[in-house]
Amino acid sequence: MLCNRCVLIDPAAAEAPDKAVVYIQVGYTKDGQFVAVDDGTGFLVNAAGWVATAKHLSDATVPDGRRVEFRGSVGSRTGSKYEVFLPPGPVVSADVSLLRFSPQLRQDWPYLRILANHQFAFNEEIIAYGYPSTPQPQELRARPGKITGLLGPNSSIEVNAGFAPGMSGGPVLLSDGACVVGVVAGGSGYPGFDYFTPIQYARTLLEAAPAEFVTVITTKPPDKPTASNVFDRSFRVDETRDTHDTFSNSSQTFDVPFSADDGATIISARLVEESAAAASDKRATISPDRKTATFHFRLESGPSFDRWRGWWHGQVVLTEQTEQTAPAKTASPEGLKCN
Repeated sequence: MLCNRCVLIDPAAAEAPDKAVVYIQVGYTKDGQFVAVDDGTGFLVNAAGWVATAKHLSDATVPDGRRVEFRGSVGSRTGSKYEVFLPPGPVVSADVSLLRFSPQLRQDWPYLRILANHQFAFNEEIIAYGYPSTPQPQELRARPGKITGLLGPNSSIEVNAGFAPGMSGGPVLLSDGACVVGVVAGGSGYPGFDYFTPIQYARTLLEAAPAEFVTVITTKPPDKPTASNVFDRSFRVDETRDTHDTFSNSSQTFDVPFSADDGATIISARLVEESAAAASDKRATISPDRKTATFHFRLESGPSFDRWRGWWHGQVVLTEQTEQTAPAKTASPEGLKCN
């Protein structure tokens, strides 16, 4: 699993940002032709073609009955465009998503490394990459800026880099580093009102099937104790009540427990309901020591002459926090440093 130490996956293959940033179009197919309705940015995180981007790109509106599709080209708007797929995977609350080019295309894509658990500081310098679409479509741009706020919407970081529409999903790096620390969430076009999502909120995507071990993650050994690290962890729940009394409905209460990672506490728990019937009393509670969370719910099923079932299918997403009180014991080996 990916964690707070170096994960070595061909570190020599990692590239400069401009070699691994992806121009992404979102749209649908009509009469055999791809119709684009929106665009954005992503970046490769593995030589096998995995791409990180902003999750809100997949919310683009397409006509009823049409499936949202993605097309991507590396290094240029005008490069060869290939379909990028959205594999099924865990749910995270952060504005980050993971796509993938077809494995049949190639297995030697240029990619960027990720710096896990960076502790952001006010006035810290960053640089972001993306494909602005206003005031007119542009090729890849680098937008430098400084952190102007640590408590932006949805746990984002506020910067004054002057992001533009179309840059959503692009990588954010420290100005003196070579590793990704964030994903562009959005910008107004006015300095001081731009935001990015810390990459640590995507840990669940990067360490769970089907994308396990898809990237290189490294941490700089800190000079002093670090502040808290926050990340999401998702768990699938599939329960069905199919027991039938002779003449009346019957019900059952379910209590499904989940534990925090070692050394972590649970900040919040939320339910992501995908499909449900005859389900009630749904709630998630966190223990006083914040080490466990329990999903409580009730399912009802019909009598023998009717035999209808109750079910709940979905995910429970825990937001967890760890505290590092000492420098990391495993330093980045030569060639895998982020500065």
